[in-house]
Amino acid sequence: MCGIIGYTGPRPVVTVLLDALSSLEYRGYDSAGIAVLDTSNVGVHVIKDNHKVVHLAREVESRHLPDGRTGIGHTRWATHGRPTALNAHPHSDCTGRLHVIHNGIVENFRELRELLTLRGHQFSSDTDTEVLPHLIEEFYDGNLTMAVRRAVASIEGVYALVAMSAIEPDRIVAARLSAPLVIGLGEEEMFAASDITALIPYTRSVALLGDGEIATLGPGTITVETLDGEPTEPRLVAVEWDAIQAQKNGYPHFLLKEIHEQPETLRNALRGRIADTGLVDLREIGISDELLAGIRDIVLVACGSAWYTAMVTRYALEHL
Repeated sequence: MCGIIGYTGPRPVVTVLLDALSSLEYRGYDSAGIAVLDTSNVGVHVIKDNHKVVHLAREVESRHLPDGRTGIGHTRWATHGRPTALNAHPHSDCTGRLHVIHNGIVENFRELRELLTLRGHQFSSDTDTEVLPHLIEEFYDGNLTMAVRRAVASIEGVYALVAMSAIEPDRIVAARLSAPLVIGLGEEEMFAASDITALIPYTRSVALLGDGEIATLGPGTITVETLDGEPTEPRLVAVEWDAIQAQKNGYPHFLLKEIHEQPETLRNALRGRIADTGLVDLREIGISDELLAGIRDIVLVACGSAWYTAMVTRYALEHL
């Protein structure tokens, strides 16, 4: 349930990023970060924190970031790697000019990381996401869209990602496959977000990306194409929900929304964690097989309707 926001346009980008991340807090997260390209094009400024967005905002204020008009922000729910500032998004390439935020999972990240390391790339986090900016770096020749297309063609798994380059200061590139990502269209400005909730304060005009589509966004411009580079027309919709309705994704209440989200939630939790042999692979947790084998007691903590789930789970575990 990570949160994504990307922006390019005339507004002060730091304010847009932090406000959007705050609106996505209901999704849950354990760390957050932003990357901002300053208007003088000196470089990209990154601030990451393993606390709440309000703490990130205080850190941003204390650092006195230069003004910017293009940037990306992310709230992370840790999967690969612990919830630390180092593992928080955005992640960058070796040059520090390419930055990426990503929801989903790169199932073949170990193989890609080994290959990229052999080619001289250096990694600083424990995440699967970090292979993405380094892949983009491998293919980058000044055309960010082309590099993102070639990078995502190399990965297996699920993604909603937004990338930006210091060499192309007024452009962000967004791509998705089996993970939510929407584009907000404004006057001389463009947004990319994981949830319509983040867009409602700025625009009610939204473009829906299809699976395997890539959007190139500039101030007031959008181009959408397939992974094969074929142009396609974005599907435009007018959002009539208010912010609370958007959080519920159109359902009358959160409980019904969460019930309908359960199948996809289970798929996301299992994806990349079951080996081809059928065995569960939880190496990213950092618990040895010996320690797991020595566990004799399991405590399930739950309240509300989740208490019934805990009772069923207890029965299943004891039966096994």
